[in-house]
Amino acid sequence: MNQKGVSDLNNLLEGITTKIGEFTKAIKGSSKQLDTFSESIDKKVISLNENIASLTDVIKEEDKHLTKNLRDVFAEVKGEIQNFKEEVKISDIKEILASLQKVVKTPEKTVINKTVEKVIKEIFEIAKEIKGEL
Repeated sequence: MNQKGVSDLNNLLEGITTKIGEFTKAIKGSSKQLDTFSESIDKKVISLNENIASLTDVIKEEDKHLTKNLRDVFAEVKGEIQNFKEEVKISDIKEILASLQKVVKTPEKTVINKTVEKVIKEIFEIAKEIKGEL
């Protein structure tokens, strides 16, 4: 082989070696960037998991408070209903209504008496409904 051919081949091999070195350097740089990116993603995922755990704890705590508040409200409502039951005695209402009904049941059925009787019957119906709800 002549001197020129050997020199050209040598130059070509040096060029290929340089390009392979540059390519290898670029791959190492990309690999480092991928590693850095992967570490960044891992940190973000860890942070996200911590935030989710914190949020879950907050939700659980709020649920406890809401449940307690709801129980307190139910207790207050029960207490108010009990007070109402104690203050309003259905038997007393029945006695008053019965005496009113006796007054209305006079021999003469005037228009006023019929209307009063109708009103008293409606009052009895309302009393029955109240008793049914209590």
